[in-house]
Amino acid sequence: MSEQFQSVIVGDDQFRRAMGGIGRFSRRPRLAMRDMAAVLEEQTEDNFGAEGRPKWQPLSQVTVRARLGGSKAHKKDGQLRKSAQRAMGDMKILQDSARLAGSIHSQFGDDYSVVGAASPYARIHQLGGKAGRGRKVTIPARPYLPFTPDFKLQPEAEKALLQTAMDHLRRAAAE
Repeated sequence: MSEQFQSVIVGDDQFRRAMGGIGRFSRRPRLAMRDMAAVLEEQTEDNFGAEGRPKWQPLSQVTVRARLGGSKAHKKDGQLRKSAQRAMGDMKILQDSARLAGSIHSQFGDDYSVVGAASPYARIHQLGGKAGRGRKVTIPARPYLPFTPDFKLQPEAEKALLQTAMDHLRRAAAE
């Protein structure tokens, strides 16, 4: 992030007050960690809303067919029924039942903020891999949590977290 912490301090009293505020902040960073945990959850919600940042791989034809109801979705002439066409237009990646998105939670403490998902299939969707009977199906990584499969923060999440930290430092320096 190119933005630097900027403050103009004139006089020794202002400097001491600012440093005192930053010192107090460093002894009680829990509020900043709480806000950062909230940012991680917001970034996760944004990933679901955008269907990935960068975009996730589309659903496989097998998944699309299963969600539409299999052969019942087609007329005898092979065309999709109107209801299946509507369902296809509303189909969202990783959001069929809302269980995965609903299992997202965050935690924070004095020196950490984390976000995760409690769903049993959360890991396979985040990181990708083999699944199903005999591990014959390859699920592509669709990082819904705000980090990549190689555990780097997404640029949007990094920017939002840095902004949150800077906001807390500015407030502490102004105390």
